[in-house]
Amino acid sequence: MFDTGAFEVPYFDNARVSIDFDEDYPDDRLVQVLEAFLERTPDDRRRDARHLLAYCKGMIDACGRAEEMLESLGGTMPTLATIWDFAEPSGSFVCKRPTGEYNEQDTLFVCLIGRVPWEDEHGLLMSWEEGRTLVKVGPFDDEPTNGTWNDHFVYCHDDFSTLRD
Repeated sequence: MFDTGAFEVPYFDNARVSIDFDEDYPDDRLVQVLEAFLERTPDDRRRDARHLLAYCKGMIDACGRAEEMLESLGGTMPTLATIWDFAEPSGSFVCKRPTGEYNEQDTLFVCLIGRVPWEDEHGLLMSWEEGRTLVKVGPFDDEPTNGTWNDHFVYCHDDFSTLRD
């Protein structure tokens, strides 16, 4: 069984990240979800770079302080190859979308939170449905997805969004 201490996350080149469990989940289900998440690799992270880059660009475009924000990123807009240099994971938790009108069974999400220079206040939230499928990249807002009507987007913004694979 996993405990709430720090663990190595292969997705982030084995960076040690703490995990928090807010609720009781059946042990076997929780273990399956966490094991699925820990199967994510640096190659998966590189493929997911487009979502993080979209989040960065969306915030820079929306804030009206592009020059100041670019300065915090070293003076230039990050690329797909460099965007992960600016994301620092700081913790993770497991949450649940309970059975209801839009889902036939409880869905567990592994959510990773972190810091990014383009969003000091809300930082970063990344969420993997059942530990396998990246379903959200964006500011931390306490929600594991972009909402029922936007579930097909990983990054969701009024002017620019990225679709799930």
